[in-house]
Amino acid sequence: MREKQDRDLTDVYADGKKYIQNRLEYAELNILNKTTRVFANVLTEVAIVIFFLLAFLFGSITLGFFLSNQFESQTLGFGAVAGLYVVLAIIVYLTKDKHIERVVIDRIIKKYYEAEEENK
Repeated sequence: MREKQDRDLTDVYADGKKYIQNRLEYAELNILNKTTRVFANVLTEVAIVIFFLLAFLFGSITLGFFLSNQFESQTLGFGAVAGLYVVLAIIVYLTKDKHIERVVIDRIIKKYYEAEEENK
C-alpha cells in the first residue's frame, strides 16, 4: 500500500513537473511568436517609410527643377520648394496636438488589438 502511494506521488510530481515545463515552453513560444510579429511589422514599416522618403526626395527634386524651368531661375524654383516645406512644417506644427497625434495613437492602438485578436 505504501509503495503504491509513493508511486502515485511520484507520478503526480512527474506530471506536475512536465506540466510546468510545457507551460514554460508554451510561454517561450508565445513570446517568440509575438516578438517575431513585432519585428516583422517594424521591418515592413521601416521599408515603407524608406521607400516613401525616397519617392518624396526625388519628387521634391523633380518639383524643384520643374519650378526652376517655370521661373527661369534655379534659385527661385528650389526656393519655392523650400518655402512650400516651411509652410507645410508650420501647418503640421500647429495641428499636431489636435489632429496628427490622435490619428497616430489610434492607429497604434488598433494595430495592437488586431495583433491580440490574431493570437487568440
